[in-house]
Amino acid sequence: MACAIMGALTRQPIPEVLEYVWDASKERGRDAWGVERFSHREDVQIYGRVTSHSDPRVYFQLDGTYVGNRRAEPTTEWVKNKTDNDVQPFHTPGGWSVAHNGTIANDQEVIEELSNRAGWFQPLTEIDTVAVGVALDVHLTETNDPISAVDRTVRSLRGSFALIMVHESDPKTLWYAVNYKPLWIGSVNQGDSLILASQRHYFPPGALDGVGPAEVPPYTMGRVTLERGLEPLQSLYAPTTDRVLVVCSGGLDSTVAAAKYVHEGRDVTLLHLMYGAKAEGQEVLSVKEIAARLNCEAKFIATSFFQANAQSSLTDPNAEIVTGFGGKEGAEYGHEWVPARNTVMIALALAYAEANGFDTLVLGNNLEESGGGYPDNEQEFINKWNDLIPFAVKPYADIVIEQPLGSLMKHEIVALGLMVGAPFESTWSCYSGGDTHCGTCGPCFMRRTAFEMNGAVDPVMG
Repeated sequence: MACAIMGALTRQPIPEVLEYVWDASKERGRDAWGVERFSHREDVQIYGRVTSHSDPRVYFQLDGTYVGNRRAEPTTEWVKNKTDNDVQPFHTPGGWSVAHNGTIANDQEVIEELSNRAGWFQPLTEIDTVAVGVALDVHLTETNDPISAVDRTVRSLRGSFALIMVHESDPKTLWYAVNYKPLWIGSVNQGDSLILASQRHYFPPGALDGVGPAEVPPYTMGRVTLERGLEPLQSLYAPTTDRVLVVCSGGLDSTVAAAKYVHEGRDVTLLHLMYGAKAEGQEVLSVKEIAARLNCEAKFIATSFFQANAQSSLTDPNAEIVTGFGGKEGAEYGHEWVPARNTVMIALALAYAEANGFDTLVLGNNLEESGGGYPDNEQEFINKWNDLIPFAVKPYADIVIEQPLGSLMKHEIVALGLMVGAPFESTWSCYSGGDTHCGTCGPCFMRRTAFEMNGAVDPVMG
């Protein structure tokens, strides 16, 4: 179910903002809708509800706490003759209101498991979200602790969710839980109001404080209050295995990265991507030797994509490697750029990591080469990959890309390698495919000079 949900905490009425969010949310759900409002005043009725047969704008003229849902009705949960009992948010006998975006695949199992426990109620709908309300009621009755109740509930769910919840005993607190379903938060009037919505562009332009909204971190649960803002309380990721996959070209940088993790006692595997570069034969030999020296396993993936569809001077046997000014020309600019190479390679490495149980994917990108016409060596490129990963891999797969050299220049990388015992003599950096390093391409120039800057001799240059 791809719904839109919303939530808000307001000290003063903000009808125009709430109406904008509500109207924009229709993009993700047009089959039914509901809004519930909780007053923050003790001298008035605390709870009210409007559904598809009414107009929520009368509520938006007031302050308080809001929970809303725009439902996109999935084929598997079609209700031919819907009543208000089939319209979210669902309000439970125990006082919870729940708005849900996603699909709960084990809703019947959750309800059956809890059917004999305190707080269970007979659902009035077959829509899967009702299982969330059942679980919240049971767990709050058993623990008397809303943090524990929300945590236990979301860990019992199988499927997808972004949840916004409020309990009538504490109408000034919104609870949330997300796995890969999106949720964003924005502030209005210097924090006087906080709003949750399913998409970034559902917030009205110019209405928020600062540059918001901000993404709610995937795979977290927590709460939102006007006093403290967004508070992630628990990670929902499964326990990690601490296995490290290093994308290793056989060159200086990735070898130092691998040696660093081996030096730290990590469980390291090298992954080499064979894409048809001129120096592929030498690179493969280097990776095998580096793996032996570091006592690591090495894996190899071959792809003909670049040679067949995205040629460059690195893969075209008839193209010349830039060697001007003793290698400086090739060191200062990416003449040998391979179209989107790192993007494709990271995608392949990420798939391998997911399929084989690795939690950490390590790259040898560095500060030096990010300035030479290689935007995919820039730290921000990897940061954006980490933002993407929760939506690119299977649910609860906690994989992170690390860039231990991302802030280091070439001479600093050599210094680190010398400290951790990197097997420099086994590495291959040259763009050419000869028997020895040419000494005049960009990588040859950089590594030779970096060793000199450290008062050392590059063992592959002599």
